[in-house]
Amino acid sequence: MYKRISIGLIFTLVMVMGCTNKKNPIGFQGGVQPQEIIFESDIFNTNLSFVDSTFNYIPANTIVIGNYDSNEQNKELRTLLKFTNLPDSILTIESEIKLSLPIKERYNFANIDETNLKIGLVESYWYEYDVTWYSATDSTEWLTPGGDFTEIENDTLDIYAEEDTIYIKLPQSTILNWIESDSTNYGLVLYTESQDAFLELYGSEYSLEEDGLNPVMKFDYYLSNADTTLSVYEGEVDRDAFIYSYDELYNCYDDQLILSNIRPIRIFVEFDFTDSMFINIEGSNIMNADDFRRMTINRAEIILHRKEDDIYPLNSTLTTSGYNLLTDSLYFDDNSIPLVGDGDYESLGDGTNADSLNADNHKINITNILQYYCGGGKENYGILIRSIYENKDLTHISFATKDDPDLEKRPQLKIIYTPPYLDN
Repeated sequence: MYKRISIGLIFTLVMVMGCTNKKNPIGFQGGVQPQEIIFESDIFNTNLSFVDSTFNYIPANTIVIGNYDSNEQNKELRTLLKFTNLPDSILTIESEIKLSLPIKERYNFANIDETNLKIGLVESYWYEYDVTWYSATDSTEWLTPGGDFTEIENDTLDIYAEEDTIYIKLPQSTILNWIESDSTNYGLVLYTESQDAFLELYGSEYSLEEDGLNPVMKFDYYLSNADTTLSVYEGEVDRDAFIYSYDELYNCYDDQLILSNIRPIRIFVEFDFTDSMFINIEGSNIMNADDFRRMTINRAEIILHRKEDDIYPLNSTLTTSGYNLLTDSLYFDDNSIPLVGDGDYESLGDGTNADSLNADNHKINITNILQYYCGGGKENYGILIRSIYENKDLTHISFATKDDPDLEKRPQLKIIYTPPYLDN
């Protein structure tokens, strides 16, 4: 087991501190100093990834349309939109019906028109918080996976993009039917048959962050024969969600370290962490089991190094958190359920860490977890690592494993700690 230890002062003393008799809790005034130790990949016994549950990310400030391959999965993504605040009744529509969809990001969509963006009339009720590729609500399934809908013919549509907004001119018959028979208004589905291309659009909840970026439909109309002034409907979408195709099995990927939002993929690692890793190691200042039990973990991080062969095509940020496992009874032999159940792990308050996907490494804070391990308050069954934005978008990343040919890219455990100090 290879270790690197360095001893150094982590705070600069200012002169005013010399005027106080107060004890410094990290060991100044003759006490011990914080130590840094880095354990290399040979302490890791298990490193793997596993698929977790699919659900709708709330709030839906991003909606997605497209097709994308990653992590051995081919995903098709469709967006559902519904306007429920239409006028109760109208006489005639006197303008084009224009749906505007501001674009957040695009990949391989240089041109957008009715040849590569398809629209359908949804034919079944769906609930935005529960809808998935297979389910319309929490209690009903789609008749056809991916949604029950009838495609609107291209010759009745006009689709184009200007700068960062998609405009769709819808047939009047669609809106008139919804107004005349509100119970048939199940909304629209947007999808594409273009391969390896996707669009991220601003969803309805994005208006909570910035106005003017959510989907809007607009048209002019007369309420009755007596009207001499046009009324204007300009309504924001009030029901939206996106769904994506997926294999219903909860696969495990042994000796792979993958984090993915769609479909959610999490990391499980288990490593040695015992007093023998510190006792009598040169410079550690940990002399016995009591020293190990009483030392203070100032900062502990799992350091993962990005691989170059699985690159997400857009600029994005990965935000992760580490969790303590509560059991060693994981579901390795049953891919009908996730490897780790919802009740099998806990947060110990280590917070989150955000890094660009382009960063060379990603650090997961496990300070509190290791402090519990030291004191014996928790058993070391391993660590679960996950993105906190699962199901939100297509962000994903792969890291080098403990057996990666490049030794410099293998996982590491970095610990900054203060040995116990007794003031005589």
